[in-house]
Amino acid sequence: ATPQGFAHACGHYAQIVCMLGAALALSDPEVAASLGGTATIFAVPAEEFQDASVREEVRRTHDVHCAGGKCELLRRGEFDNVDLAITTHSLMVDRDSGADLVLGNSACTGFVGKTVYLHGRAAHAAAAPHLGINALNAACLGMSALGMIRETFQEKDCVRVHPYIRKGGEAINIVPSEAIVDMMVRANNQPAIERVSQQVDNCFQGAAMAIGCEAEIVNSQGYMPCPQRLPDQVMWDAAALLGDQYKVVSIPDGACNTASTDVGDLFAVMPVLNFTFGGSTGDLHSKDYKVSNPDVAHILPAKMMALLTYRLLKDGGAEAKNIVAGYQAPYTKESYKEYVKKISG
Repeated sequence: ATPQGFAHACGHYAQIVCMLGAALALSDPEVAASLGGTATIFAVPAEEFQDASVREEVRRTHDVHCAGGKCELLRRGEFDNVDLAITTHSLMVDRDSGADLVLGNSACTGFVGKTVYLHGRAAHAAAAPHLGINALNAACLGMSALGMIRETFQEKDCVRVHPYIRKGGEAINIVPSEAIVDMMVRANNQPAIERVSQQVDNCFQGAAMAIGCEAEIVNSQGYMPCPQRLPDQVMWDAAALLGDQYKVVSIPDGACNTASTDVGDLFAVMPVLNFTFGGSTGDLHSKDYKVSNPDVAHILPAKMMALLTYRLLKDGGAEAKNIVAGYQAPYTKESYKEYVKKISG
């Protein structure tokens, strides 16, 4: 951990080990000569959605329009020559199953990022509160209204809305003149995201009107929902070469992971083969997360990624071509860039 308490707690460093191990195997001259295509080892930063304050800073200083690494690199055309992606992550679902590898990709929610700025008027909190307009009260009322509409969220949409108050005032004896609420609105399909996003806007606009504040709501592009993709046969074929000492299972059919990932944006333009790996203990995004079995968390996924890449690209890339030909992407790479431009500028 850093002196500020920041630490890797989602297994991303283990993914780098996996990628480097696969690169070493695939760069063997005899192996490389047998590949009917190019395997690009692509270390993509910032899979975690950045907080609004960070997003504002990097956009201003580095011309970064998107809040996730894959989204931004797609926008910049860095994936234009990529036809298929292999991704991996520390085990997120079925952590109690005892599996070493889970093949396939569970459906995941997409989301929109939202920041609500509530503008009131400062006054002395004790001597003249009647002269102020309390922006914090508007924020709290908006969050209460959000709680009242949760019963309208449908289970099939896997809706999650989670706000926090970034700013609630300046000092205890001043009526808060500004409040800032950041949140994410998630669902497993784009129409639900848009519908709930409008409901949330109504909550805070109505709360602002009731208190007498002005509400400014800024939406930012989040991540696309991930579709479920059960493991292709080529994944089982690659996993069979790993040895009987490992427990390899498929994702549960119909499972929805209510977290989000920018892998959804890759799925928007190309097929993605995903697997997750065990070898860790503790909860993701928690200080108790740690790698407990380096063989399973580092070596095993490196072997899986190398073997899967080889089987996709051998025989002139026949397996990869079949998968690409059979996938219907919701967007072309150019139409995705237009979507990003419309949302993020």
